[in-house]
Amino acid sequence: MSKKQIIFVMTDSQRWDMVGCYKDTGLKTPNLDDLAKEGVRYERAYTTSPVCEPARATLFIGSYSHDCGGWTNSQALMDNVKNVGQRLTTTG
Repeated sequence: MSKKQIIFVMTDSQRWDMVGCYKDTGLKTPNLDDLAKEGVRYERAYTTSPVCEPARATLFIGSYSHDCGGWTNSQALMDNVKNVGQRLTTTG
């Protein structure tokens, strides 16, 4: 049985209109544009938190940041919180 791979690309401090595949602004983003052609591209996105660390944490833990203790920047998550990498490893 071969293992499947997931590649998750997340850029930092980048709005939707700063990537060429969404809007031509003159910014050069050829690698992201190529990924968008062959991968999954979302037209709408929402955040669970206006603060960056909790918003990112929700992507990797699958629950709201206030449910896991990470409701602000520079605050560690609770010890019993499993991230997506741990969950994928556990399930094979």
